[in-house]
Amino acid sequence: MNYTDINIEVMLVAFLAIYTLVKRASRTAMMLYVVAFNLYFAYRLNGSVMWLLPATACFNYALTQEMALREGRTRKLLLATVVVADLAVLAYFKYATFILNDVIGLMLRPTSR
Repeated sequence: MNYTDINIEVMLVAFLAIYTLVKRASRTAMMLYVVAFNLYFAYRLNGSVMWLLPATACFNYALTQEMALREGRTRKLLLATVVVADLAVLAYFKYATFILNDVIGLMLRPTSR
């Protein structure tokens, strides 16, 4: 589904109205509402790759919790793992289409004489 500017504006107004009410109830409810809305919005925009958002968040959380228990070289290795994993996901989504379509596509395209 494609969103137009008006749809996004209506969703923003609805979000803010409900957010104001939920914020008064409790901080936990407010945080859960914001997370749920973000996941829903990510799902509507990106479909099946939306799972990547909570998956990377859980992965980062688990490794940073482990980092809190470690010291020295192990801690630095865990930090490097988190950074490399996040950059790998970013690089894939940023450059995969370019590499597959433009670079590999040009190499596989038959040359005309």
